[in-house]
Amino acid sequence: MGALGQVPTIVIIMLVVTLIAQLALSFTTHGRRMYAIGGNPEAARLSGLRITRYKVAAYVIASLLAGLGGILLASRIGSSQVNAGGGYLMDAVAAAWIGFSLAGSGKPNALGTLVGAVILGVLSNGLVMLSVPYYAMDIIKGLVLAGALALTYFSAPYLTFYRVNRMKKIALSLMTLGLLQSTAALATAPTPVPAAIAEHNGPIRIAVIRNLGSDDNTTQFVAGALQEGKKLGFKISTFLSNGDDAKFQDFVNQAISQKIRWHYSLSGGVTRIPPALVKKAVDAGIKVAVFDTAVSGEIPGVTVSQQDDASLTELSFGQLVKDFNGKANIVKLWVAASRRWSAVRRLTRRC
Repeated sequence: MGALGQVPTIVIIMLVVTLIAQLALSFTTHGRRMYAIGGNPEAARLSGLRITRYKVAAYVIASLLAGLGGILLASRIGSSQVNAGGGYLMDAVAAAWIGFSLAGSGKPNALGTLVGAVILGVLSNGLVMLSVPYYAMDIIKGLVLAGALALTYFSAPYLTFYRVNRMKKIALSLMTLGLLQSTAALATAPTPVPAAIAEHNGPIRIAVIRNLGSDDNTTQFVAGALQEGKKLGFKISTFLSNGDDAKFQDFVNQAISQKIRWHYSLSGGVTRIPPALVKKAVDAGIKVAVFDTAVSGEIPGVTVSQQDDASLTELSFGQLVKDFNGKANIVKLWVAASRRWSAVRRLTRRC
């Protein structure tokens, strides 16, 4: 995405949407009615408000904003996946409730949610910069959410009796969810490591740097690598640049500065990694492995691999050809990789 000066366009859109939402909720009749319905729907109904109409309007607006968020995310990572935003659910809930607790004046509001999102963003980036293990990040985020909800639970004496009981029930449920997230992550302790690794001088540190990582294949690939690394006692730092090639290179430089022992890049979307950057990592004594992205020339100490797109095509499109004996009427067929298209054309010539 573009930028206005040094400010990314996505940040400007976020600020504009937040400002519009805050003004609409605080200074318009319909906004105040929504607050009234959220605080006590029964009292609002007895006052003559059409609560069903406002509830439907609230869901429609929320859906439109979710769609806007999906468009921005797709433009950010350079691809559109059904489950691309799945990992943001807990962060979204936490942002809203942190804002409710710290800047909400006892009620959800747009500015408070923005404050919560900023706090979570700073927290996430700080944990990455400190090389906190990925499973510890879940623990910390869960505890932050639980703390924010505990603050909501115990510090709302000025609210009406109805709102206190209603909000406490919601807060208690989400606080339990946050604690469960923390304890679940805490329960995954590393297993004993082989002697050769245990005798290594200092921990073996590995950086897994991804450019695009929302697809199922990459998610499973990374999860498996992290699981195996954890069993061996490796200290693994994960980075995700979300389609930003410049940030991807920044993460590589960060891994070099932190004296990472192994550097594994799951680029997937970066057209080509600059040879100078790869050579810089190798010169720093880092073992580099690159997956599914081209590296110009042969650099000693670098392992370059890629998935077998021809075999993937044979297993998927080839099975379709067999099932219909080469006579299927295909309405639309699209794949992202040129290597797969070559296999598709080869298979269609057989029909």
